[in-house]
Amino acid sequence: HPGTTHPGTTHPATTHPLTSHPITPSPVTNSPVTMEPTTTTSCPTNSPVTSMPTASIEDCVVVDGPLEGWINNPATFTLGTPCAIAYTETIYWKIGVSSAQVNVGSNLLTLTKTDLVARVGVNGGDLQVHGCATLQAPQGSGSRTVCASHTMSVSSRPAPTITISSLDPLPPGQDSVLSADITHADPENITSSQRAHFIYSWEVLRIGDSGRNGAKVDILSSSANVQGVYSTNLLLPAGFLDPEESYKFIFKANLSSAYVTGDDGVFSFNHTVATSVSPVDAIISGGAVRDVRAGDALTLDGSASNDPDAATPATASYAWSCNDTSGGNGCQGFGQPTTAVVYIEQGNTVAGSVLAMRLNYSVLSNDGTLFRSAAATTVIRVQSVEIPAVSFRTYQSTVPLSNSLSLTADAISFGDSSPLTYQWQSKNSSSSVFNSIPNQASPTLILPATVLGSTGVYSIRVTVTDTVTNQAANAAVSITIAAVPSIDSVDVSPLAGTAFEDAFTVVVSAQSNNLPLQYQYAYNTTETGTSNALVLNTFTSPNTYSVNLPPGSVTIRVTVRDAILGTAVGYSQVITSTEQTVIVDPSAPVEERECNQTTASVTSLRTVVVASQAVGDSASLHVVDAVKDMCINLREAGSTNAALRNIEFSLKIIEQINPSSAVTISSCPGGGVGAL
Repeated sequence: HPGTTHPGTTHPATTHPLTSHPITPSPVTNSPVTMEPTTTTSCPTNSPVTSMPTASIEDCVVVDGPLEGWINNPATFTLGTPCAIAYTETIYWKIGVSSAQVNVGSNLLTLTKTDLVARVGVNGGDLQVHGCATLQAPQGSGSRTVCASHTMSVSSRPAPTITISSLDPLPPGQDSVLSADITHADPENITSSQRAHFIYSWEVLRIGDSGRNGAKVDILSSSANVQGVYSTNLLLPAGFLDPEESYKFIFKANLSSAYVTGDDGVFSFNHTVATSVSPVDAIISGGAVRDVRAGDALTLDGSASNDPDAATPATASYAWSCNDTSGGNGCQGFGQPTTAVVYIEQGNTVAGSVLAMRLNYSVLSNDGTLFRSAAATTVIRVQSVEIPAVSFRTYQSTVPLSNSLSLTADAISFGDSSPLTYQWQSKNSSSSVFNSIPNQASPTLILPATVLGSTGVYSIRVTVTDTVTNQAANAAVSITIAAVPSIDSVDVSPLAGTAFEDAFTVVVSAQSNNLPLQYQYAYNTTETGTSNALVLNTFTSPNTYSVNLPPGSVTIRVTVRDAILGTAVGYSQVITSTEQTVIVDPSAPVEERECNQTTASVTSLRTVVVASQAVGDSASLHVVDAVKDMCINLREAGSTNAALRNIEFSLKIIEQINPSSAVTISSCPGGGVGAL
């Protein structure tokens, strides 16, 4: 910039080119060159310069660099030779008053933090650098060494401010965090590289008192489980600190990558804080009041007692005592146990006792200098053992020999919670000894009457045992096993007849001491067998019954039931039921012959309908409608077996009709609405 001078120098920063106006060279001298300070702004320019006719070769060396800087940050200086007429032979630098040449051959000079501290000290000061160049002067005047100077004011960076925050007091039974905060005076001038080299560490000291010496606390032990020892946040787990003590936390920050002040760039901060102390908790499991039965085993559990401060190491102690507030001797033999859990064996709890069980729980910690204790009491009420109460639900006192007796015992144990066992026994009226009934161990006894023997009076006894107390109780009932009805005869008339047409009448003769009697009728054919007899009716009072039967050999089965539901079964003689015979004149026309067969089948169908007694005026209905109404009415009346039986009868009758016949039912006599 022509006409501009740099502050701090007596020479123009630039000159016009000298080539247009030659000058007479000055004689070469070996006298020392006087170096005048030359300074520039922190952003020097290296713009081309032009020499003025009045310029000197001393103006052809310029030094640029920062005017101010921190002692922790490197500083860089630049040497320039702006004159076009001068050829640069050699470049070197000198620092301060030293005559030693440095950075020979380079137009850049960078001073590190170490260089700056060595020149101006840790507190800073003014630093002068000299950039020198040996120049070949024009017109054969030889070479000359020209130096320019630059002065920089070096400041010491202020020490950072460190604070530590935490709870006050610290709860030793909980995790605690101490956080160190570092405030820099000029954070924008600290590079990320410098920050990456910061190193942090913590130390913990327990401060001694009159009862306990101080000591350094090992926070690096793996068992300590301390986290963040080398960070700004220190995490102390529960139980690491002792209660009711004072601790000094020393935080050290090695910031030497950005600071030279302090202890070689290491800054420390102390934080003293006390720990709190909590009372210990004495706890007896099971509640403040417990009920037990006399003779029961008893457990007293104080293992849940605890120190909220989790002092480590510490010695926990347990001391039990017993007081029978009922005035009895329930505490006899209890002693003075010193374990966390106390067991009282079965048989040592006395009925009626009211035992106040007291636990004294204590903790000794802090190298034996801190003692804390607490007490808890639970009341044990010893109840008398109760015998189970046994009763029977409603039962049938008279049971027929054909049936099963059923008894259910209701038993109540102490507290309705003890497991119970059941044993059933029986004896007849002539015996004094009860015999066990095998395979019966539940509250309900279901037993066929025949197992007891014949008819007569029997005693049934149940014994209920409480498996916890071994207490037992029993109850007994009297059961009469009654005789069943006796059947004298089952007569049927006739013993032979036409299937689906003739009515077979059954007459039963039976006797019983438990009147009235009721009868149920069924039949079986040689095809179905006696086990699959078709039931014809529900139990009714009449001892006679009429029924149409299908073709084949048939037996009537009768079941007689008395007033106490005793039953007996009897059978009739074999009945022969033959199929209807249709006589067809072979000389008659085909239609007549087929009508004869159809008429016989229709007659049989109407007989089945009439015998079912399920359709009122069946003769006025078409035969198909009559059969349909019979089936519907029987089903709706709940007589499913009768409906199925009559359907079977009807199908067998219909199968007798020639399937290829062109004659319809309605076209034959009796098929529609008619007498048949």
